Amino acid sequence: MIKILEDKDEKKVFFKGTVIRKTYEREDYKVYAMDVEKEAYPEIKFTKYGNVIITGEIYELNTGVEYDTLAVENNTKYGYSYKVLNIKRKKPESSRDMYYFLRGILTLRQAETLCDVYPDIVDRVINNNLDDIDFNKLKGIKEYTFNIIKNKITENFCLAEMIEEFQGLLSLSILKKLFKKYTSVQMVNKKLKENPYKCLCDLARVGFLTADRIIMEIEKISKENPEKGDIIKFNFDLKTSAERCLSCMLYFLRKNEENGHTRMSVNDLRNQCVKLVPACSNHFMECVKHKSIYYDKKLMMVSLRNTYINEMFIADKIASNIINVKNKWNFKCDKYRFINGYELTNEQLSVLETLCNYNICILNGSAGVGKTSCTQAIINMLKSNNKLFKLFAPTGKAAKVLSDYTNENASTIHRGLGYIPPDRWRFNEKNKLNTDKRLKGYWY
Repeated sequence: MIKILEDKDEKKVFFKGTVIRKTYEREDYKVYAMDVEKEAYPEIKFTKYGNVIITGEIYELNTGVEYDTLAVENNTKYGYSYKVLNIKRKKPESSRDMYYFLRGILTLRQAETLCDVYPDIVDRVINNNLDDIDFNKLKGIKEYTFNIIKNKITENFCLAEMIEEFQGLLSLSILKKLFKKYTSVQMVNKKLKENPYKCLCDLARVGFLTADRIIMEIEKISKENPEKGDIIKFNFDLKTSAERCLSCMLYFLRKNEENGHTRMSVNDLRNQCVKLVPACSNHFMECVKHKSIYYDKKLMMVSLRNTYINEMFIADKIASNIINVKNKWNFKCDKYRFINGYELTNEQLSVLETLCNYNICILNGSAGVGKTSCTQAIINMLKSNNKLFKLFAPTGKAAKVLSDYTNENASTIHRGLGYIPPDRWRFNEKNKLNTDKRLKGYWY
């Protein structure tokens, strides 16, 4: 019989159903039609076609397979549907069940081969026991095909188990990222219990405000349901923890960088943390000394350590470039003083002289001070002397503005340098750009 749970205005229902087809998909969000036995579940709302519609963040389901579904009833302009909280299929236990599971994602011969050689493949994937897999024994199954099998097993059994354990508080996309990093349900659970903020903010790339809300809700459920403590109980008080304080500090430092600044006053950072997370702000000075933060005691400034290291590397490169200038251009810069009827000041013209003498210049200033005119003068100088150059900007919007102002092709820095995710570049110190000078800096 159907099991119904009332929670405020939501009606949660459990039911079994067989997937008929997928009717919509957008990334992890999917809509499926299911065949559900009407007599067994008289409270369920069916469509005019006699199906039950399920929606939500759902991993890929197999047609013709029965799933246990926990969902919330929704009544929309399209009719009744059920938003999935958790959905899982029965784990294959017999060799026959295993064969039909594999047959749904493999060819007949591949399914037979895998069943013969590794009949415990589901348990192997769940427990990340794959070191001794020998592809020479698996005719027709190499690494690419095996990864498809592994992903299917992960989605159908591992992720469903984790969704259930964390009671739907962690989305499918978050769990996918965590499982990809830690490769087993047990390890994901262990890491989440040890430091949930690091897991969600650093690995799953969830913003601190969202992560904090999720973690606080998990802790609340843990305290209200002590009988489930072995699943979601943490070993320390999260609300007052140093981990929470550190995560909040990193959040504000990253936000500071998004606003164009790479460091901030330690007092400003402390005040923001006290305002947002007062319960754990007593750990502030302890967290300032964390390896992920650089603290300049003399200036009383803080920044992300990786940012500080990168800026020092860039500064050293610039200093070395200025000291060891190999090629200077002896251009008469005064020839380029006039730009579309506008006369550059001596200070603006010095930008061209600096570039010719040191191979580098930093053009900085507020709106309306003449940065665009200086940039155009540089371009005119380069073109007049038959020099090759490229125009890069930090963002797509900035690149378009730069291109519109100069009537030259411009691109983002990432596109111009041939960025290949996650950490490769087509152009680098060994494979340099085809320009007369490798101008460092941003023109925009």
